[in-house]
Amino acid sequence: MKKKDQIELDAEYARKLHEEINKDHEVINKDIDWDAAIDHVKQKSKENPQYIKRYQ
Repeated sequence: MKKKDQIELDAEYARKLHEEINKDHEVINKDIDWDAAIDHVKQKSKENPQYIKRYQ
């Protein structure tokens, strides 16, 4: 197999992997209630101002 053919195969494989990763990422983000997560962090930061600094 020539280098050019191998490069084309690698590029195609990379595109397929990228599509699969993006699809999985969308599913994961759909399940997270971001408003609740942000409210939780805000509540914890009011109780303990150092709470936010731990995650920065």
